[in-house]
Amino acid sequence: MGGVSSHETYTSSNAHKDGHCYWAKFETVPFDEGVSRYAFRGKYQGSGPLNNADCVTKVFKGRYAKNFDMWVPDLAASKVAQEFADKFNTNALPKLNINPKRPLNFVIPLIAKMDQP
Repeated sequence: MGGVSSHETYTSSNAHKDGHCYWAKFETVPFDEGVSRYAFRGKYQGSGPLNNADCVTKVFKGRYAKNFDMWVPDLAASKVAQEFADKFNTNALPKLNINPKRPLNFVIPLIAKMDQP
């Protein structure tokens, strides 16, 4: 992000699996977009081990940003996906005849509010 102006979120409303809450500083120009969100390159900020680690910050487009609760389905789906991945990693992965055996993991989003970018 060097030299590029940035935006910043408030601290996340849910803790990361490491037990810390973070916020993100992110670029002002998105690198991609979907129907309802823009995706920005960013960096985690906070006192935990992810401080200054790369992240993707997704921001709802104007007409989709009216309700903070719109993130709830994404968060719930990610948690369910990780539960299935944990079962796979514990029960199926050891039985596979492949090398290297890498565990399956899903990103659990950190949810944070921000002022208008």
